[in-house]
Amino acid sequence: MCIHACHLTEIEISESHQTWTVYSITPKGLEALKASDENPTPIVLAVPPSLREFEATEDADRQQTLSRLEKSGVDLSNIPKEEIEAGDGEAIKAHKHWYNHLERLKKMGPHKEERVKQLLDLKVRIEQWRAETAVTFRINPTHVMPEHLVVKVAYTASSTDVPIQVEALLAAGVRTAAVDKLAKILEQWIIETRGSVASNHDAPNHTSDTDKRLKLYRGVFHPSRPWSGAVYKPNNRTGKAAWESSYERFVNGEDPQSIAIKPQSGRPIQVNTVIGHLFDALMLGNPLELDRLSIFSPPPTQEEWNAMERITTEFNLDLNDPDVKISELLRPIMGDTFMDTPFNDRDETLTAKYRRWCESGRWYFTLKRVNYEIPSE
Repeated sequence: MCIHACHLTEIEISESHQTWTVYSITPKGLEALKASDENPTPIVLAVPPSLREFEATEDADRQQTLSRLEKSGVDLSNIPKEEIEAGDGEAIKAHKHWYNHLERLKKMGPHKEERVKQLLDLKVRIEQWRAETAVTFRINPTHVMPEHLVVKVAYTASSTDVPIQVEALLAAGVRTAAVDKLAKILEQWIIETRGSVASNHDAPNHTSDTDKRLKLYRGVFHPSRPWSGAVYKPNNRTGKAAWESSYERFVNGEDPQSIAIKPQSGRPIQVNTVIGHLFDALMLGNPLELDRLSIFSPPPTQEEWNAMERITTEFNLDLNDPDVKISELLRPIMGDTFMDTPFNDRDETLTAKYRRWCESGRWYFTLKRVNYEIPSE
């Protein structure tokens, strides 16, 4: 038997002008509370209109998300049932992130058309490897590699000049004896899409000049103190800073590539984002294995380091000043014409060169700010 156990009223808090639902217990409600456990009387509460509106909005958003994914070519039958019902989850986030990334590039104009084609080609190559592997081992392609992991790996591989390692693929969830072949496919794509720039003698080269790069101390480097301009900024929701998850996982043995493919949020991020997190941790005084990090983000060559030191002195740059940016250091290298050109209008080859110099510049800024002394030869 159901009884009306509560009166429902709405009150407005004058200071915040927000409406709150308030329940007060009626005499019948008090009787129900005193009822024995053997014969409890159910209490039925009215559903607040605000809750119904919220649920309706949530369902509309869910339907819109699923509809967009389906129009983008995603087979919804491959997405876990619980994610379909919730309209969210690891697989949905991965697909949304991939297709949103492609849409952003398309909106940037015709000069990004080639990049979009490259990304779609990368996805096709991974899918072809998956199909061939499925035939070889006589298993379902989704058992070789789930569809959402395909786009995760594609996104991460496209965000770095360093080939994705087998260990990163295994950590991400690729479980097949043919994983070595996938790693080679990803490496070949990077060579084809980045190789022409990497061969430019003016740009840092991640492959041919490995022996010329700075040799870092092996083991863990402990900063004597945090950088004076470092600020710890915890997230209001999690209570932790953005870099902490990446740093903790790296310290526990994971590499930046596997962290990027499967970050805590479930949505893939760029490898450079993870590396940036680790540099943030270092500048806040946390110990870090720099030589292990250098595998995934090669440090500058001695020649590049000397060039950046020369510019620092010539232009009197105070690297401990938080307002001094890497762009100021690289302007003399790239030239005013390039630096003053709007981002979307920049030449692709020069942009790739600038991106590589940014990586070297980030090493230079970070090591200088934590007073790291380069080992003598």
